[in-house]
Amino acid sequence: MIKEQYKSSTQFYNKFKIITESISNNFNDHGLSTSPYRLSALDTFNELSDTQKQQSIIDGEKYLNTQSYAKSMGWTAKDDMHFLWSSFKKLGIKPASDFFNYISKNDAIEIYNLDGIQTWRNLSFMEICNYTIEEMFCYPWEQRYTRNKKASEEAQKTIEKLFMQSTPKTIQCNIHNILTETLSLEKYIIDTLHKAVSIITDENGTPVGFAVSSKVKVIGAVDSRPHNKRPTLTIV
Repeated sequence: MIKEQYKSSTQFYNKFKIITESISNNFNDHGLSTSPYRLSALDTFNELSDTQKQQSIIDGEKYLNTQSYAKSMGWTAKDDMHFLWSSFKKLGIKPASDFFNYISKNDAIEIYNLDGIQTWRNLSFMEICNYTIEEMFCYPWEQRYTRNKKASEEAQKTIEKLFMQSTPKTIQCNIHNILTETLSLEKYIIDTLHKAVSIITDENGTPVGFAVSSKVKVIGAVDSRPHNKRPTLTIV
């Protein structure tokens, strides 16, 4: 039994390590410096239960697949919208038809499932994120940030309103929030304006989550020492 558990843990470790390195390399190839993990031992991943490890692997694989698909379609860092479009297609999901009317260049785009778990994010989001790839797929969103309570309550009401619609439409919300990373190395402080939210449906029109478009900017860091500073996104 112990041998089987060890074998299982080793397989999980090896697979997740390859996934994080591949995702990071893809971003690095497009001018965005990211780290697959803080320590090659994957301490954060190894603290998870086997069920949680499997889910992190599944989520990581899905994201890696969207990168690979976008790359096969000619994805470049100059066209973050291409990455979004191709990811919707690869994942077999779609937003409300007017969602792209509310997206501007350099907006951070996030996709959440019905449980409020962040499942996808674009390059503009990664640019203002100090978390490693491992941490992003192992720590739940609510644990990764502190946020303004009033703004969070307003955002929750907007999401609830979104799912009460008879016809899916994007809701323009313009909710201002200050997010502070809680578990990253430098703990970025991020000025965020949530511009719009859209329901996400599968190919049968069944709601499976929601997408958020935001203006984001790093305005500081709790640990502002110059170590391990990551460069901003460079278009080449």
